[in-house]
Amino acid sequence: MTHALEELRLSALSEISHAADEQALEIVRVRYLGRAGSISAWADRMKSLSKEERPLIGKLLNESRNAVTAAIQETAERLRAAKESSELANLDISLPGTAAELGTLHPLTQMLDRGIGIFRRMGFALA
Repeated sequence: MTHALEELRLSALSEISHAADEQALEIVRVRYLGRAGSISAWADRMKSLSKEERPLIGKLLNESRNAVTAAIQETAERLRAAKESSELANLDISLPGTAAELGTLHPLTQMLDRGIGIFRRMGFALA
């Protein structure tokens, strides 16, 4: 049993290291740590183990879960950093920025323009 759990941990770590993007990493996380994941299935099997096997398998299970969780967090951080650096590499800082609008009309001028617009729509002409 311990051999199967060790193989499961090694296969999970291998898949995590080969994850190319965050979606692939999430799929691997769900496959191993999700509700119906492989490591979670081992936790459910703990009920059927003998009293002598439980501490040994429980310790290996916790170590495997912690190792997989740490590897997922490390890989996610590495993928985020790579994505951020590629986005920054595409940013040209020598291009001019967007120009901000300077100032606005006075509120009384805005009301006067609105009133003139209303009277023009009603058919009046400005003299």
